[in-house]
Amino acid sequence: PLIKMVDKDVTMYCYNLSFNTLTNVGSFFGNATISQQDNLMEARSGTYNTNTNVLTFKGNVQMENPDYRIITDSMTYHTETQITNFFTQAHIWSKDSNYLSAQRGIYYRNKNLYDFFNNSYICTKEQEIWADSMLYDAGKEEAQLTRNIQIFDSTHHTLLFGDLGHYWGKTSGAFMTQKPAMLI
Repeated sequence: PLIKMVDKDVTMYCYNLSFNTLTNVGSFFGNATISQQDNLMEARSGTYNTNTNVLTFKGNVQMENPDYRIITDSMTYHTETQITNFFTQAHIWSKDSNYLSAQRGIYYRNKNLYDFFNNSYICTKEQEIWADSMLYDAGKEEAQLTRNIQIFDSTHHTLLFGDLGHYWGKTSGAFMTQKPAMLI
């Protein structure tokens, strides 16, 4: 039978659920669908701690809302703050058709801010950006970049390299320091 669990504005549907009433932690396996406000989440297994408002997902994790879609294999989501942490390679498609990827990171939905660690990547219609880590403000289309940076601009046919930089997507501008180089 299909099980429905409701906690405030969080609704979970699954077939296998165990809930510990002493710790207020529900564990699900065998796939679950969770909705909260305009977020729709799916995962193979995970937990929901009603004391801390944290959902933990493992296996074929997908999260979608009008702003973005995330696919990863391991993620947590705080239902009150709407902060998402992912711990394995994540693939993110934003509403403005940008593609983002990183091996680890945090997404702050209320600020529309991505904090990426390990092999960070952004692909827009005109630029591709690689860096070990980046802090990307999606609303402003600005990124602070660190280590092993590469920025390719298809409109200007340029490739920038450096270890510390800043990128402004709305103006297609970039500033690079610490071993900067440019190919035209």
